[in-house]
Amino acid sequence: MKIEDLPEVLTTKYIQEILGMSRRGAYDFMEKPPFHVARTGRLYKVSKLVFLKWLEGESND
Repeated sequence: MKIEDLPEVLTTKYIQEILGMSRRGAYDFMEKPPFHVARTGRLYKVSKLVFLKWLEGESND
């Protein structure tokens, strides 16, 4: 999967695939992530830009 192919807003499914986690592990991770997450009902949404900055070790401040 190429970064440019990812949608602008990532769901837990994408986080799971990118980080190579189990489904349960991805949901556990998204409950208290080290970056801003918007929650819509039971769904977690994160900006691709925010997630990629975190993944590359940049500060999201």
